[in-house]
Amino acid sequence: MNRLMKARFGIFVVMLLLMPLAFSLSKAHADTITFNMNTVYSGGTPSGSAPWATATISDTGTNTVTLTMDNLLSSPQFISDWYFNLDPAEVGSVTGSDFTYKSGFAANSTQVGEDGFKADGGGYYDIDINWLTSQGNRFVGGESSVYTITASGLDAQDFLYLSTQSGGNGTHYSAIHVQGIPPCGDSAWVGSDKANVPEPGTMALFGMGLALAGALSFVRRKRVKNCKSR
Repeated sequence: MNRLMKARFGIFVVMLLLMPLAFSLSKAHADTITFNMNTVYSGGTPSGSAPWATATISDTGTNTVTLTMDNLLSSPQFISDWYFNLDPAEVGSVTGSDFTYKSGFAANSTQVGEDGFKADGGGYYDIDINWLTSQGNRFVGGESSVYTITASGLDAQDFLYLSTQSGGNGTHYSAIHVQGIPPCGDSAWVGSDKANVPEPGTMALFGMGLALAGALSFVRRKRVKNCKSR
């Protein structure tokens, strides 16, 4: 076997070894979904710039996701309710008791019910996370609220569902009720129309492609060098 054939065979072996590694990386890395709350669909407009809040949902274990809700509002505004949707096949497997508080500003209640919660004209949602509205007990800007949710078969992808249409304000992946908007203490309903979903498995395959391209380039250079030396 000449040097060129040996190099090609070596590349083939390396790629066979990398393929299961890429597959395992795609499974091992957590799926993470981010909802940016930046679309006002009812009421006033919060002060400051969008997004006014961000929700991040990550796979952190078998049947377990971590939900991180970041309040980016400026004072004295606050969030009283945060709404999410679930895969209809998963709604019956999740209850309010499946939410475990981890850190940050704790909610007053967590409720789950298929299309059980209406966020003004932005449709019906399956999850409502509620905070108190009394002074000193508000979920204000700069605070975060972190929960884990554990239920059979649950993963981050189960939250990639739009609200059920109700009213004329469209559907959204998630919504918040903002209150205390200055100067008159108005309120607003803000939704997220898009979801940011990175694909670690795709990135792993992309890395494999770069490695293969580099190896093939090396073989081509080697072949040209061999031809010139003849």
